Amino acid sequence: MNTLTKVIAGVLLVVGLSAITGKGKRGGESWEKLDDQAQQLAESGQYDQSLAISERQLKVARATLGPNDPDLVTSLNNIALRYEEHGDSVKAEPLLKEALAIAEKTPSLRESEKATIMVNLGSLYRSREWFTQAEPLLKNALMIREKVLGPEHLDVAHSLSNLAGLYVDQGRDDLAEPLYQRALVIRERDPKPADRFTSILLGNLGQIYDRQGDYEKAAPLLLRALSIAEGALPPGHIDLASCFANLASLYGNMEELPKAEAMYKRALAIQERARGSSVDMAVTLHNLGLIYDAEGEYQQAEMSLKRSLKMTERLQGLHHPDLIVTLESLVTVYGKMGLESQAERMQERLERISARLERERG
Repeated sequence: MNTLTKVIAGVLLVVGLSAITGKGKRGGESWEKLDDQAQQLAESGQYDQSLAISERQLKVARATLGPNDPDLVTSLNNIALRYEEHGDSVKAEPLLKEALAIAEKTPSLRESEKATIMVNLGSLYRSREWFTQAEPLLKNALMIREKVLGPEHLDVAHSLSNLAGLYVDQGRDDLAEPLYQRALVIRERDPKPADRFTSILLGNLGQIYDRQGDYEKAAPLLLRALSIAEGALPPGHIDLASCFANLASLYGNMEELPKAEAMYKRALAIQERARGSSVDMAVTLHNLGLIYDAEGEYQQAEMSLKRSLKMTERLQGLHHPDLIVTLESLVTVYGKMGLESQAERMQERLERISARLERERG
């Protein structure tokens, strides 16, 4: 089944490593208060309000902090993360690049904080499929953390997870699998109870086994990931949608279509309540459309795939690679429905996008 995948890396979910804590230096109280307020709004799902506060925060930080102040690095990093969580990587990128440029010439900033910015910028490039730019940043961050924090530190596990996610995006599961396994060992040696990061690692490792066709290994990992997430997170948390979607993919590959449909619908319901639209939701809509297609429900499939297409266009632009997969799925569905002219239009469009991407890469 030609499903889209969205691997979740800890850094993008803000699990204790992405944001940098302010140090309360001169003039920092006002921007720190705004930073806290914006982060609380983001964590409660109020993204529009969070971004409005973040824009005020940036103005205050630039007005009250020097151009090379470590607190400006903190502010730039944290605001960029909130843009990225909202799906606006275009606004996030220059803020993270500015933060890293300042950090690299600021001796007073800890190496571990520089590594955090590298991870965040590398993860942003990964989300845009700029793998050549992403890999050295993620590798450098991992090396810094291993050297400064030690090989068993939880931040090392987070870096391993992010680098593994990059390899998954490149189709290099053979490189990703041992990184996820090492990260999971580090996390499970920690005395703290299993948390959302544990769930993320289990889910991402389970997805690898799912893609390998090793469903006996995948199923217990994905079920455990869901169980941990349900115990650690409030009902309706966005991470639960990812757990349901991962199980749906497994059931779809096992040809247990009713189970897959039910899991995708649960994921979609959470995503609709939490954000209204997101890249993850577009992926869920696409994959639900594939299940409808396999069940012979072609009109339902068309509706779901078209929603996915429009959402991807709105969030990621008219030439994003994810559009190709969804257009291919629509070509298949229209062919089965006997709608040849619609199928031809979709085929022509995907060929134009493919050609454009080839020119950009070459």
